Amino acid sequence: MPTATPHPREPDVLPLLRQGLTNSEIDRRIGVDHRQVARIRHAHGIPNIACSEWRARVDHPQGRKIRLLLDEGYTNAEISRRTGADAQTVARAREAGAFGPPTIPPAPPPRRIPAPGRTLTARWASRLQLVDGGHLVWTGTRSRRGGGSPIIKAGDRNLSAGHLSYTWATGRPPVGHVHPGCGYPGCLAPAHLEDAGDRTRTRRAVRAVLVQDEAPAVCRRGHDQRKAGRFDPDGHAHCAVCRRDGARARRAG
Repeated sequence: MPTATPHPREPDVLPLLRQGLTNSEIDRRIGVDHRQVARIRHAHGIPNIACSEWRARVDHPQGRKIRLLLDEGYTNAEISRRTGADAQTVARAREAGAFGPPTIPPAPPPRRIPAPGRTLTARWASRLQLVDGGHLVWTGTRSRRGGGSPIIKAGDRNLSAGHLSYTWATGRPPVGHVHPGCGYPGCLAPAHLEDAGDRTRTRRAVRAVLVQDEAPAVCRRGHDQRKAGRFDPDGHAHCAVCRRDGARARRAG
């Protein structure tokens, strides 16, 4: 039943409602608020337009371009990428226009080209911070194991930043663990790093000055010191096998 006090624009609204326009369309066309249009619709018992019917009737802003690309045979995803329309909108346009399946195969994904200047060396250098004394400390990613060692991503591998620093400084891969010979914790300055061979040579020289005798050929338990022999920073010799076995016995006990 019509309302007791009809809207002054009701005579203009009713014909448009009977034509099947939505509330928002009438609002845009004649300037009557869509909420007032909804009240007039309800008062006269005019049902709302189904969403599917409205979508089928109202063309997308890129509708003409969508139909041209459909006619050329492009896929829904490619048309969506070119026009910005939702893939479902393109699918509805394909079905409504009976365009059939696409005939142009989808384009391969663009090949990723590394940004210029972001080589492994450049990324390694960008993660180092200079501190007092000429030391370089790592500001990049660290491993979750091994005490949080500095690492850098290279493809699908994690490389040790310390090993890279040593290799670039000496031209050869390190032997054993790499540690800063300068004594500054975590320093990665290439000139400050030592591998196991460097440490052995340095400590052997210290032994020659302080202890002034040759290291034994075998330890007290008979281990060959040519393989198991190590030196402490003060030049004193020890057997790596005996020290390892002793540490294990203490943990077990």
